[in-house]
Amino acid sequence: MAVDSSEMPHGNGLSTVIDTIVSPKEAFERLAVSPTWGWALIISLVLPVAAYFVMIPAIQHGMIGDLAKQAATNPQIAQMTPAQRAKITSFVPFFVVIAPPGVFFFVFLQTIVMSIFNAIGKGRAGFANLWAASMNICVLYGIGQIVTAIVVFLRGPGSLTLRPKCNAVCRLWH
Repeated sequence: MAVDSSEMPHGNGLSTVIDTIVSPKEAFERLAVSPTWGWALIISLVLPVAAYFVMIPAIQHGMIGDLAKQAATNPQIAQMTPAQRAKITSFVPFFVVIAPPGVFFFVFLQTIVMSIFNAIGKGRAGFANLWAASMNICVLYGIGQIVTAIVVFLRGPGSLTLRPKCNAVCRLWH
């Protein structure tokens, strides 16, 4: 798809991020001409980190439940006292530092995959254009994390028994 740069207005990064969600065709046409990703980066980092802080109690609850189940099959975990298990879950708030490098890693990985297919298809997009597109797409990940955090907050951490429900659903597929 050829985009005439004289017809396409150069929008700012924030409007491009919003258009990525509400009007993707225009957003990606704009990114082809003017690859902006600063606002997308900020949003892609802030939303998951904020969501993670809301979900900390649920993650801790899930870890305690998983440790109890793993104790049945793992002698090292079975020998742990409840205080030792609780100490493991006390590190959960510090896992938030994983989110920013994770965003960069997956945006870079997505850009590499897009570059490979761009080369296979003899496309004209450069790495900067593909990076900007990947970063703007990553905003949807942040929005998904916020939606998940809202659900977790409304249901409460104690109501989440995800593993048994997932196992039940997986058995339906077999």
